[in-house]
Amino acid sequence: MNPHRRTVPPGTAKRLAALVVVLAVLIVALGWLRARLPGGTPAPGPVAGLAQLPPLATCDGPSTTPIRITSSLAVQCGQRFDDRTIHYAGEVVGDVLERDRGAWVQLNDDAYALDLGPLPRTGIQAGTNSGLAVWLPTDAGTTWTPGRHDRRGDVLAITGTFHHADPDDGGGTTIHAQSIATIAPATAPEPRAPSGTVIVLAATTLLAAATLRTRPIPTRRP
Repeated sequence: MNPHRRTVPPGTAKRLAALVVVLAVLIVALGWLRARLPGGTPAPGPVAGLAQLPPLATCDGPSTTPIRITSSLAVQCGQRFDDRTIHYAGEVVGDVLERDRGAWVQLNDDAYALDLGPLPRTGIQAGTNSGLAVWLPTDAGTTWTPGRHDRRGDVLAITGTFHHADPDDGGGTTIHAQSIATIAPATAPEPRAPSGTVIVLAATTLLAAATLRTRPIPTRRP
């Protein structure tokens, strides 16, 4: 018999299975609590400046001016607003693509952009992201802060010409802005803190190491 042979203590498999279950429960619970307990920078909430804009148009309502549309209306009945002057509001997201005499920017108007704030900050699911590509003229004279997972970007209210199939964008749906106003500035990023998930993983690793600690089998001396 090899005096240095080592073995895993009995019951190790069950203990590891229990640790995995506890780990999963703790990760879910910490994510839920982190989104709801006080601390850090609060989620931005609804954009107050929207109340100052014209009322939203509808696909079957009267075709009056001023017209304010959403990205959903652009998909449902974009032909109705083609080549017309419209109002639109959305959060700057992604990269600002500089071009000659202007730049393309994505303005999102979904619930995360204009109502709740970024999903990682609130933990509240509210559908998918949606928005429109907007052409900003060079003489706009301002740089904007785009949104990301830990902050809301600048929210802009624009007036411009709606194009249901814009040849300048390969046939995509766009707005060519003529006037631009910031109705909600970008929020401060959420301060980085040790992740609850990382803490749980570290603690579980230590527990697993203790559980898997091997021990020598006693041997008889001759």
